[in-house]
Amino acid sequence: ATATATATTTATMDIPLFSLDALAESDERVPCVTNLEAPGLGFLDPSSGSEDLAAESKIEVPLWLGSVLHSKKMARIELPKHYQTSYREHVESGPASVNLRERSVHYFTVGGELAKMRVDDALQNTLRFAFSGERFKDLMDLAYNSTTEDVSEKIRPLTDVERTLFYSGYRASNEFVAWKMRSSRNLLVSSAATSNGHATKRQK
Repeated sequence: ATATATATTTATMDIPLFSLDALAESDERVPCVTNLEAPGLGFLDPSSGSEDLAAESKIEVPLWLGSVLHSKKMARIELPKHYQTSYREHVESGPASVNLRERSVHYFTVGGELAKMRVDDALQNTLRFAFSGERFKDLMDLAYNSTTEDVSEKIRPLTDVERTLFYSGYRASNEFVAWKMRSSRNLLVSSAATSNGHATKRQK
């Protein structure tokens, strides 16, 4: 129990407390299988009536705690269903049409952490393929070409990191349009104040 408390404190200190997104991501629950018995932690397994957590127990814990248990070899992190092979094949067959947000608001960031912890190249490749292909192209096209549209429905399926990218591109596009309008107004004023390219002299 002491070791668990120490690990908990260490993991909490590693989380950037100023980042609400990081806190939300680290709190996403992931399945684990314990490698050893843990006295007094039976509450982590609701199906167990014991005070102690038996070895090979299947539990769900926040990502930050799962990371600590995994690094100390106290448990093995398993993949949630939406990161397993069958769902990854579904994603790879048409990533632009899949509502990943329904599965996880932080699908790419949490998936990246899981791939890193498990040294899972196949998962990493799926995430890279899904993020950088047609899905990314559609996202950027929407961001740069929808300055006068209501896009609330179109961005609904996007994960948090994709929404961040979208809003960044959307703001940049709007700022560029506003800059062009200001430049046009300045040119019109300049043309009106001149005659044949030369400033008109005030008539006395």
